[in-house]
Amino acid sequence: MFLSIVNDKMEEVQEYEVNNAVQQQGVELTKVLLDNAANISVIHPSLLSNIRQAERKIKVKGVGGVQMVVDKVGTLEGFFEVYESESTKANVLSFAAVEDQYEISYVSGEAFVVHMDERDLVFRRRDRLYIAEWTGEGGMYATVQENELLYTKEEVRRAKEVYKFIRNYGYRSKTSWMHYDDLDTLKVALICSST
Repeated sequence: MFLSIVNDKMEEVQEYEVNNAVQQQGVELTKVLLDNAANISVIHPSLLSNIRQAERKIKVKGVGGVQMVVDKVGTLEGFFEVYESESTKANVLSFAAVEDQYEISYVSGEAFVVHMDERDLVFRRRDRLYIAEWTGEGGMYATVQENELLYTKEEVRRAKEVYKFIRNYGYRSKTSWMHYDDLDTLKVALICSST
């Protein structure tokens, strides 16, 4: 929710409150929090493109205990227009705004997975917060462990077996495997590669 107020310069400013989920030291600027209590998104300019003046100033309370007036917006790659602040202690992405754009799935106690058009973005649980890593260029990346969350343990185990088999038998092309005619050797190789 927000409250419209008039500041000492007689300008109308909308006042927002973002829950104080961030500890005093803040969160690294390469991390983005997915916050289901935030009704707006506030991101450091290092992760944004197309930074410009906002239509109106807003006052944000609660991001790491900091109260700030924000008057710029920018585009967060793969998402939407967000508020920009150099003084934010954490990059906060509104869960509801993300959910309006993409499907989100939940891995109980571990992560939220945002199913984007080109890829899945994993916000892993860390100290009661759900955080994704962004690269210095403003893009995001997922670690192998984050990608594994998208599959069952059995699917991960089987994929690792197949990878080990392919590695042990020379990284053949897909076409050469399709024409592989020695099924007995293939069965033995699969058994040996899983031990």
